[in-house]
Amino acid sequence: MFGKGKLLIIAFIAVVLLSAFGLLRLFTLRFENGDVFPPYSSLRSDPLGCKALFMALERSAGLDARRNFRDLDRLKGFQGGTIYYMGAGEELLDASSDEQVRKLEALAGEGNRLVIAFGMVKGRPSAARGKEDKTDDEASRDKRTKRADAAQSRAGRGGVWGLEIGTFDPPVGPVKTRPRASLSAPASGLPPTIPLHSPHNFKGDGKGWRPVYNYGERAIVLERAVGKGSILLLAESYLLSNEALRNDRCPGLLAWLQGAGRTALFDESHLGVYDNPGVMALIKKNRLVPFLLALMALAALYVWKSAVPFVAMAAPEKEQAEFGVRDNFSGLVNLLRRNIASGELLNACFREWSRSFSREFRNNPALGEQVRAIVSDEAARSAGKRNPLARYREIARILEKKRLV
Repeated sequence: MFGKGKLLIIAFIAVVLLSAFGLLRLFTLRFENGDVFPPYSSLRSDPLGCKALFMALERSAGLDARRNFRDLDRLKGFQGGTIYYMGAGEELLDASSDEQVRKLEALAGEGNRLVIAFGMVKGRPSAARGKEDKTDDEASRDKRTKRADAAQSRAGRGGVWGLEIGTFDPPVGPVKTRPRASLSAPASGLPPTIPLHSPHNFKGDGKGWRPVYNYGERAIVLERAVGKGSILLLAESYLLSNEALRNDRCPGLLAWLQGAGRTALFDESHLGVYDNPGVMALIKKNRLVPFLLALMALAALYVWKSAVPFVAMAAPEKEQAEFGVRDNFSGLVNLLRRNIASGELLNACFREWSRSFSREFRNNPALGEQVRAIVSDEAARSAGKRNPLARYREIARILEKKRLV
């Protein structure tokens, strides 16, 4: 029968194990779903991710799909592939992103096809919305604000490629249908129209960029040759997402985006997903896991040895018989036995009395002579007749009486 204490310990261990299993299962589900990663990451399997496209390319014959978790500078030397840069923010088109754009152009110039799809776009409200509700003064202020914004846009935005992200109002009709962008020029393999999920488009002169899909006069997909490769710009990342591959699949467009490259590289570093190898990564890389397990086993054995001795402890009576009682008095007795012979014990006590009772002996010389006589008488006796303990007690009684007087 288990005691109450043992049952409580077993219940506590069971609760801890169940809680650990629940947390592990929860984290496993979160990582399988991928919603812990940023939108348009190839690690997400929900509608906002692009894992379906990655897996489709990975399972395609003759294609090699990879992920990049390092800075773009580490990709120097990568050639002949297609780099997917999805979920890019509109700040990529700012003049402040010149260094990042330089890295992208360098990759494209080495013979790669760079697909940049914008997703983190805040958007701006249309100027036509609510125009009829504005007064003349408000309209005048809006014009001045537009001119200032346009000047700021020319100075700060589009400083690299001459482009910026704009918005438009989708048509509103009795039937809610999603607008579609049309192909600018006939091309084999490309669908004539593609669905639009958000009212975003490219604005600006964009010299050197060729429009591929337009919505009216607004550019949705652009292409530009850079060195040995090319750069493709998509105003939104929806067409590459898991939701689009299920509801609005455009296989011709996806095949055109991949191009002739036999390697598809999905960049995750610009989304903040970096590969930071730690100590465990180095241990796995150098195959030191068995060595680490052996060290842990040795540490566990050392702790066990320190907590539970392997040799049974001697009984207290036996230990006392061999080493004596381990207290202050027994230590003093052992010390005296080792340094004072039994025949010299009373003389040693007399020397201590002479120092302790020096004043009494000076005031009363007869007392000192009486004690000395007892010590001398004991020393004159033969070894068999000596009784130092009795003489010690006799001298102690004499000294005690004199102290009480």
